[in-house]
Amino acid sequence: MSFRLLSSKIVQPVIQELPIILVFFIFIKANLMEFFQDNDYDSVWDYLSVFSIWFLYSYFIAAIICIFNRTWVRWLWYILLLSIYAISCFLAANFEMRIGPTLITLLVETNEREAGEFMSVYFLTAASIKVYIKVAIYIALIFLVELGYRKYCLERIKRFRSIYASILIIFLLFAGIIRWSHYSDYFNFNKPDDEDALEYPASDIYTRLFCSLCIESKQSSVIERAIDVSLNAGKAMATYEKGDSLNVIFVIGESFIKSHASLYGYPLVTTPNLQLQKEKGNLYAFTDVITPYNYTSMSVKNMMSCNSLGESEKWFNCPYFPVLFKKAGYNVYFWSNQHETTDGTVYEYALNSYLYHQKFSDSIYEKTNSKPSEYDGQLFDDFKESCIDSLKSPNNLFLFHLSGQHMVFTMRFPQTEEHKRFTYKDIHNNHSYINRKKLQYIADYDNAILYGDYVLAEMMKSFADWNAVLVFLSDHGEEVFDYRDRMGRSYTDKVDSLYLKYQYEIPFVIWCSDRFKSNYPDVVNNIQESVNKPFMIDNVCQLLFHLGGLKTDYYHPERDILSKEYVPRERIIRGGEINFDGFFKKSVIN
Repeated sequence: MSFRLLSSKIVQPVIQELPIILVFFIFIKANLMEFFQDNDYDSVWDYLSVFSIWFLYSYFIAAIICIFNRTWVRWLWYILLLSIYAISCFLAANFEMRIGPTLITLLVETNEREAGEFMSVYFLTAASIKVYIKVAIYIALIFLVELGYRKYCLERIKRFRSIYASILIIFLLFAGIIRWSHYSDYFNFNKPDDEDALEYPASDIYTRLFCSLCIESKQSSVIERAIDVSLNAGKAMATYEKGDSLNVIFVIGESFIKSHASLYGYPLVTTPNLQLQKEKGNLYAFTDVITPYNYTSMSVKNMMSCNSLGESEKWFNCPYFPVLFKKAGYNVYFWSNQHETTDGTVYEYALNSYLYHQKFSDSIYEKTNSKPSEYDGQLFDDFKESCIDSLKSPNNLFLFHLSGQHMVFTMRFPQTEEHKRFTYKDIHNNHSYINRKKLQYIADYDNAILYGDYVLAEMMKSFADWNAVLVFLSDHGEEVFDYRDRMGRSYTDKVDSLYLKYQYEIPFVIWCSDRFKSNYPDVVNNIQESVNKPFMIDNVCQLLFHLGGLKTDYYHPERDILSKEYVPRERIIRGGEINFDGFFKKSVIN
């Protein structure tokens, strides 16, 4: 084959499919100038190498279309590119989120019910409608460009067969391959247990999508590793030091904004029962507790394992703490309203496949619920019907994972006069973006908190006559138009103090029965002295070991907020991105 013929073959995809190449660049960045403004690379080569990987993708697409030489293949690529672009815009508009491993985790761990609830809220928001309009305009432009190019330009451009053009194309393809190898090295795809790269500096949505899928494809091996580590930990020493029988109750809430609890000063009385228990001297509200992540999967994995993020320990390298309670002689029960199954198979792909792994069910749990309930109160009723006799057992660890204030808020509480107490008229939010509909969203959120308060009160009532201690926290916070025109959680790179306040600060309470207070006055005194200490919930197992009287090699008193040896450390959140305490110190200085 002559060099001229080879040159012609190399240039052909660009000439034949120039419209889709141009469209591809539009879908990467709606405005290329925006790319140069938003990035501060060190050299021209950095900009060129990023540009080249985009060209590599678009050239590959054009070459595929030329090889098949079918119109439907071209339009299939348009549909795929347009869909990815639309999803990216939708996420950015509604959640300040880019495509990444976090997104893939959220998608695969969202069941059909949750997906329907989210779409009912976000599908027709003003931000979403703007995205639909933008996409519709691009669709029209695609048709116009395709029609115009093939009717008026293609035959003329086909005559162009420059050797210099083929050299330039080869250079860009080579540079693109080098850039791609840079990303491959950065993420260490060959390491099966590396799941820490939650976000990374890929410049376009397509590289991010591919890398995200590669990272998430390793989750099953990560889960298996975590299971093996946990079961092997069952061979470690774990003993119960208290003499009498004890019930430890650990309740995980969902999407609870700490500042919406009247227990923490919210003007509406959303937590009357918790406040009553505090007044009686049975409940202690901790004031400075945060979560390391603002989404359930990573928050719960880190709180249920014995790792400490401050010590750079990975959750999957440390045991699931209920294993140690089981080893110490406790009966372990787990009731979750986020346990979705289909024909008996765990529905959620990562978190519940860990918490409800068959090996755990066989060796750790005495009983678990078989399906979720419509409301958290019904979940607890189901627990009482199944496990009421369990309270007579010597030692028990009861785990509850609630739906809490998970969107959609009106579906989190029964629509009765008792539980639907607040309306838009009760909400005093004077921000310029607020309207009646948004005020009602806030009211429904507060009603969901009120119902959650009722559920916790029922739990406390059921355990009141027993030697029992209950710990309640939320996996993360939320936003409900509190300081900006946004509802839900976001995954933005633009972090400020209010963002951290509403999405990372969480309620954290310990309730003690009268018998527990009488039996362990020293423990109760430790609780009272600790309510204002800074804490992050990745170390909550240490507190539970203390309350449960466990002696184990995995107990570290310097991580236990109730211990005299507790050492507050800087709290690192979002996978190591942000020093929570350092951020606020910096904000004060500035």
